[in-house]
Amino acid sequence: MSTDPGAGFDFYAELFGWTKSTAMDMGEMGTYQLFAWQGTEIGGMMGLGDAPVPCWLPYFGVNGIDAAIARIRDSGGEVLHGPIEVPGPAFIAVARDPQGAHFAIVGPKDETP
Repeated sequence: MSTDPGAGFDFYAELFGWTKSTAMDMGEMGTYQLFAWQGTEIGGMMGLGDAPVPCWLPYFGVNGIDAAIARIRDSGGEVLHGPIEVPGPAFIAVARDPQGAHFAIVGPKDETP
């Protein structure tokens, strides 16, 4: 999340060789610009939204959002938002670990074999 996602993308594109991928219209929140490295989507950028300052939010892929949320809570973490469905189809949830670090998880709603 950035006060100037266009400039942020340009900086990281030059530094790491990232390229623009799919752009998703998020309504009043602006555009969520996915970016790729060597043809693989690895993240996304957008305006600040509700964030008080520019920040990165790391996402961890999980096999089953509901089971992962249970593990977060059982380990002393807190789910702050979600789970919500996003394009993909996938589900995401934003959480905070016991030390206060924010992170997100992404994956299918249920565990898959």
